[in-house]
Amino acid sequence: MTIAGFILTALGCVLFAAVGSVLVYSFAAATIGLTIGAEADLATYLVSRYVDTPKLSRAIASMWMLWSWGGGIGIFIAGHLFGLSGSYVYPFWLFAALHAN
Repeated sequence: MTIAGFILTALGCVLFAAVGSVLVYSFAAATIGLTIGAEADLATYLVSRYVDTPKLSRAIASMWMLWSWGGGIGIFIAGHLFGLSGSYVYPFWLFAALHAN
């Protein structure tokens, strides 16, 4: 499921970058939102299965803190690339490549 989530998120980014239709943009946004929401639930579940109970809250808090930092840094990078290129096409290609790895 996790690999499928990364692939679907990357597909949504590619659709945002490559296609110029409102219907496709709606599908891409729904795909990204659905997979990121599923990743959050799945990641918390997997952490709870592999980490001992006394360390569970620290592990989940660390995971969410890193997730938040990634979201904040991603917004900064997207804004910077938009300032350089005048378009969000390059940030979407970059994020698609990062999710595909």
